[in-house]
Amino acid sequence: MDLKALSPQELERLSQEAIAKRDVAELYRLLEHYRQIGALEEEAALGTHILTLSLDHLAQRLLSQEPFDLEDPLDRSIVRGVYEHALERWERGDMAGAKELFLSLIPLVDEPALSKGLLLALALSAQGEPLQRFVEEFVDLDALDPGSIFFNAFTPAADNYLTQARQIIEAELERTRKWNQ
Repeated sequence: MDLKALSPQELERLSQEAIAKRDVAELYRLLEHYRQIGALEEEAALGTHILTLSLDHLAQRLLSQEPFDLEDPLDRSIVRGVYEHALERWERGDMAGAKELFLSLIPLVDEPALSKGLLLALALSAQGEPLQRFVEEFVDLDALDPGSIFFNAFTPAADNYLTQARQIIEAELERTRKWNQ
């Protein structure tokens, strides 16, 4: 369905239906449309719903320990919502909040490149390092797919850092194991 051809009332109806269905993937599609047309109020409202629903879905997955299937559009969108929120918190200097979100995603994501990025983010945020260092030093921006929604291409320095930060990562992961006991 071409969102550009819809009236504001039809877009609002679609938004409400997606919220009722808890369809984060559809909400992201609508958010991108609102972003393109410069509808900041609608974009902000959808962003809030995306975050709320993503965190609700994350809580359910943490209880069930069912991993996310990143091939599934809904699961991918949920992980995107939590990941983007973690990055926003990290950028604002909320290292503890960002770290907890990265810790929550790690056992539920089984995609090697994204998992590597989550471990990097976990270690760096645990050490109080800024998001800027992560991006500038460890993300291979030239290798990223322009449409990528995750940082999943890394420099050789990333592997070295993960080796050096192994004890920090293990200590943080051990904390989550204790949560699950």
